[in-house]
Amino acid sequence: MPPAPQGNVATAVADAVTATAGESDTVKSAAVSAAAGAAAGAVPAPSSRTANILWMILVCVLGAVVLASAVSGVVYALANKAAPPDVVLTIFTTSFSGLIGLFVKPPATS
Repeated sequence: MPPAPQGNVATAVADAVTATAGESDTVKSAAVSAAAGAAAGAVPAPSSRTANILWMILVCVLGAVVLASAVSGVVYALANKAAPPDVVLTIFTTSFSGLIGLFVKPPATS
């Protein structure tokens, strides 16, 4: 992402200082920091706890999709012996490869 023009950041900071004129220094500092970050397009990195929660949600959802598609593939194959379970097999292989991809190290790590 290209850096924001300095005029936009300066204007956002000046507006934040003006808007928090009667507030404490802590509030002013937070407002200026947020305004500068928003104007520059910076998104703060999540905390370690938030990243762990997001990781667990992602892994659990992908695991549930793998399990559900595997079970439904077996049920579909037993119920409909004439028709191949193409869609269920596609969902299973895609979600399973996505789940495996979360744990494989990238080939070019330095």
